[in-house]
Amino acid sequence: MLVHVLLEIQWRLRCLWKYLLEVGLQEHDFESIWAQIEDIAIKTVLVALPEMRQDFLKIAEYSSYNTYKLLGYDLMIDNDLQVHLLEVNGRPELKDHVLDKAVNRPMVICSYLHK
Repeated sequence: MLVHVLLEIQWRLRCLWKYLLEVGLQEHDFESIWAQIEDIAIKTVLVALPEMRQDFLKIAEYSSYNTYKLLGYDLMIDNDLQVHLLEVNGRPELKDHVLDKAVNRPMVICSYLHK
């Protein structure tokens, strides 16, 4: 069903949902996929929380500004619609490629606007 060779490894969420609709997924499939993604994000942050707190405390010693941690998640959705965590990037690259501009920059801007 989802077995395709994809040349791009990074997708805008909107494009991913559109593609999944085109291959026949239903709304309940999206809900299941999104719930799995949320679960992965929550669990990985909880695992890294002690280290992240230490980093934030170090920064707070010399800065009174708010701090943020930007994480990059590499995920894979298999043919059974199971989401798998490939890696979490603690310092994701924000390259100057067209796709990076389309995906990452709006996300960064949005994260600063919704404090």
